[in-house]
Amino acid sequence: MVFASIGSVALNGSVTGLSATGITSGLAVVGTLADGGMAVGVFIVAASPIAAGVLGYQGYKFYKNRKSS
Repeated sequence: MVFASIGSVALNGSVTGLSATGITSGLAVVGTLADGGMAVGVFIVAASPIAAGVLGYQGYKFYKNRKSS
């Protein structure tokens, strides 16, 4: 998920790549999908890996509590 997020930012911008200009333009393009700008793009790109981490941790806690019972 993290690589997909980085790839979408790197490829969607007006300047492809992971330079400062490429990242900025990529985040701005992703942000325009939700009628926002670069800050909205940061939120959209970061939401997927954060959600995966939270779900993974909750699954671990559920498994640990179920095993000890």
